Amino acid sequence: MSKWVGQVKSETKALLSKPILFLLPLLYGFWFAFELSHIAPPASENLYAYAYQFHKVKHVLTLGVAFMLGIWSIRSDFHRPGYSWMGSLPVSIWTRITAKYTVYLIYLSLFTAAMAIVFIYYGWIRQLSVSAVIDYTLLFALQYEVSYAVTLALAMLLSAWIPGRITYLIGFCAWMFGTFFLDVFIINRYELYPLTTFHLNQFLVDSLLESELWGHSIIADELWYARGFTLSVTLLLLVAAAAYLTLHRPSRLRRWWLGLCAGAAALVILCFIPYGKLWIDRYKEYEAAREDAASYEQLVSKNKPDEFRIGEYQLSVSRISNHRIQVDAVLTIPNYDQEKTASLPFVLNRNLEVTRVQWNHQSVAWVRDGDRFILESVRPDPDLEFQTLELSYNGPLYEWMVLSERPAIPIFLSGKNAFLPESAAWYPLPGEQFRYFKGRMDTDKLYLNTEAGLEYKARFKVQFQGFDHRLYGTIPETESSKPGNQQFESAEADGLTALSGSFIEVTVPEEPVRIITTPSNKLEAERFLRDLSKHLNYYRSWLNEPPNGIDQIFYLSLANQGYVGGMAKVTGHSLILSETTSHNLDKYQLGKTVNAYLFGDLHMNYYSEPEEEQPHSIVGLIRNAFYYLYLREEMHFTHEQIVKGSLAGVYPLLSLNQGTDLYAMIDRAIAEGKTAQVKSLLNTFYQRGLSIQSHSSEADIPVITEQEWLEEWNRVMQPYSGEER
Repeated sequence: MSKWVGQVKSETKALLSKPILFLLPLLYGFWFAFELSHIAPPASENLYAYAYQFHKVKHVLTLGVAFMLGIWSIRSDFHRPGYSWMGSLPVSIWTRITAKYTVYLIYLSLFTAAMAIVFIYYGWIRQLSVSAVIDYTLLFALQYEVSYAVTLALAMLLSAWIPGRITYLIGFCAWMFGTFFLDVFIINRYELYPLTTFHLNQFLVDSLLESELWGHSIIADELWYARGFTLSVTLLLLVAAAAYLTLHRPSRLRRWWLGLCAGAAALVILCFIPYGKLWIDRYKEYEAAREDAASYEQLVSKNKPDEFRIGEYQLSVSRISNHRIQVDAVLTIPNYDQEKTASLPFVLNRNLEVTRVQWNHQSVAWVRDGDRFILESVRPDPDLEFQTLELSYNGPLYEWMVLSERPAIPIFLSGKNAFLPESAAWYPLPGEQFRYFKGRMDTDKLYLNTEAGLEYKARFKVQFQGFDHRLYGTIPETESSKPGNQQFESAEADGLTALSGSFIEVTVPEEPVRIITTPSNKLEAERFLRDLSKHLNYYRSWLNEPPNGIDQIFYLSLANQGYVGGMAKVTGHSLILSETTSHNLDKYQLGKTVNAYLFGDLHMNYYSEPEEEQPHSIVGLIRNAFYYLYLREEMHFTHEQIVKGSLAGVYPLLSLNQGTDLYAMIDRAIAEGKTAQVKSLLNTFYQRGLSIQSHSSEADIPVITEQEWLEEWNRVMQPYSGEER
C-alpha cells in the first residue's frame, strides 16, 4: 500500500507541474455559468432543460481532455527509452497504472465539481427546492463520473497497445466515434438504443434524461444496470492494459494475468445480463405494438362515429405492486341499435389481462387481440334504460416505445411517478381505435395517436387506492378524497388522465386557477399565473355566469411520452401544455389559456366558411369580441392598432373580410360610452353557449347568425350605433 501511495504522490507531483491544466475546469465552470445566466423571458426558463442541453454537447469536449491525459500518462512512462530499466524497480505495473488512473480521475472530477457548484448556485437563484437541486446535481455528477471513468481507462488501454504517436490520432477517432457518431448515426438512426451504455458521453441528443420530471426517475433500473456494466468494462480495460504491459516482459505471472483478464471479462458478461434482458423485453413489446399499429390511411379514413357510446364510467383502481394495477370497472351504455352493431369493440391496453366480464349482470364471452377487446353476441335489453358492462382486469402499466423517432414511455406507473393518459386505454375505450399508427411515407416509424379516446363526453366516478404519492387528475377531486384513497368525479368529461411525480403547485392569492409544473419552472409559472389572473379577473368582473372551462394547468414536458412539439389540450377541467424550450409560458400561451378558461376549448380564431342551405355562424367573431374588449379597456389600445394585427402577441384576433364588422361596432359603442351595453350583449351570447366541441366525425358549433347578432345589438343599443360594410 505504501508503494501505491508513493506512486500516487509522484503522479500528483507530475500533474501539478502543468498548472495550465487546472485552468480548464475553471473555464468550464465559467462557460456553464455563462450559459445559465442567459435564462430569461420570453424563452423558457427551465433550468434543468438548459443544463441538459449544455451537458450533451459541451461535456463531450471534456472527454477530449480525458483522452489526452489517458494517452499521455502511459506514453510518459511506458513508451520512453528509459522504460526498460524501470521494470526492475520494486513497483508493479498494476500499481503504476492504478495510481495514474486515480490521480487523473480525481483531476477530471474537478470538471464535475465546477459543474455542480454552478448548478447549485443557479438552482438557488431560480428558487428550486433543496431536494430538487440535490437530485439533479447527483444525476449529472454520476453521469459525468461514469463518463470520465470509462473514457480515461479506454485512453490508457489504447496508449498501452499502440506505442507510436499515432495513438493520439486514434484516440481522437475513438473520441468522436464514441460520442457524436455513435449517438447520431448509429443509435438514433437505426433505433439501437441498447448501445446507449457504450456511449461515452452518457448524455444523448434524444434521451429520456432530457425530461426533468419523468426522465431518470422512471428509468432508474436501466441507469443502474448501465452504470454497473460500464464500470465493469472500465475494470476490464484497466486489467487488459496492465496485463498487456506486464506480459511484454518475461513474467512468472502470465497465467495469473490471463486468468484475471478472463475474470474481468466474465464480470462484464454478468453485468450485461440484466441490462440485456431489460432491452429484450422492451423490444419484444415494441415490435408487437408496431405490428398492430394502424397505417396512416387507416387512421385518417375513420370518419364514422361509433354506434354506441359510454354514458358513465365507475372505476375502482387499486395498485398491487410497483407497475401493476387491479381495476374493477362498471360502464353504463345508453341503448343502441343492435342492427348496426352486432358486437361491441373496445380498446384496452394490451398489458391488462381481463379476468371477469358481465353484461347486464350475466357472464359473457369476450375476445382479446392485442389492444382490442371485443364482446361478441351481446344483446341489449330493450326493457332497460341503459345497458351495464362490468369487468375486472389487472396488469402492468409500463411501455417503452420508439415514437416520433425518439425513445418514449407513453404510459407508466413506477414508484412515485405515474402517467396514465386516456389515449393509453388503461380503461376501456369504445369503438375501433388505434393507440399507435405508422408514418405515411416512413411506414417503419411509429407515432402516438393522441386523439384516441372518447368521441363524446361521459360521466366519471373514479377511485384510486394504494397510491402512496398524490395523484393529480384532469377532472375534479372530491372533497371526501384523502391520501391513499383518492376520488375523482365529473358529470361530463372527455376522459381522465392521472399523473403523479415531483410536481410543485404554483398559486397566487385570490386566484382559483393553479399551475402544476416542475421545480425548474417555478418562477416562470408564477409570473404567468399573475398575468393570467389579471386577464381572468377582468372577465369575472362583468360576466354574469362564471366560466367553468378549466381550473388547473399542467405545464410539463411530454416529449418522453411520444407527444410531438408543443402540444396543448383541454381535457376534463384541465389544460395540458406540453413544454419545450420554445413552447413555454409566453403571451401566446396566455391567450390560449384565456380561451380555454372562457370557452373550454382551444379553437382560437375559429372561422367557418358559409355553406349553401345552412346558416352561417359568426360564433368565432363573437368569441374574439371578448378579447377585443380587453385590449380596449385594459390594455388601452386603439381600434386602429388592434385591426392592424400588431398585437398578435397579446391576443390573435380573427380578421374580417366580409359581413358585419363587429369590432367597428364595438369601437363606436365604446366611443358613445356604451361599454356596459356591449358587456351585456356579450353576456347574452355567453349564456347561450359559445364553446366549440370537435369530434373526429363532426363538430358541435353554436349557430349564431349575423342577423341574430344585429337583432340583439339593436335591442341592447338604443339608438343603433353599429355600421355595416
